[in-house]
Amino acid sequence: MPSGIYIKSDGITPALHDWATGLVNPRNIMSVSGVVKSVIVSRTLSGVSSKGTKFPDYSAGYKRWKTGQGYPATPNLSLTGEMMGDIQINIISPTFAVLFFGSRLSAAKAHKHHTGKFPFFDVQKKEYANLYAALLANIKRLKGYGEV
Repeated sequence: MPSGIYIKSDGITPALHDWATGLVNPRNIMSVSGVVKSVIVSRTLSGVSSKGTKFPDYSAGYKRWKTGQGYPATPNLSLTGEMMGDIQINIISPTFAVLFFGSRLSAAKAHKHHTGKFPFFDVQKKEYANLYAALLANIKRLKGYGEV
């Protein structure tokens, strides 16, 4: 199995197992996976790690170079935007998806950052509320409760 963030609807929603027909739906896993990607990208662009802490400052030399090129000095892992834009979603089944980096270069950069000073490729416990909300909205639509 490739490395990445593995998302399983049964792991996200243990209280909703009785709603099997609502959970086992490709729209749900795609929606939740999209929210995971969005959460990771927006948090990282804000300079916050997957642990909820501010990213450490760049080295003095790199910060000088970056600001000299017109980029912000705040660490946010988006010099070109390629790595963050390369996060892909692979729907394995209606209850299982994987987030990964589409190119080897992006995967290598992400691995270096995530295992180094800038852990970012994960979901914080408090961010799971967004996932629950996305899943609940889809289940309500499927169960005939209308738009949420």
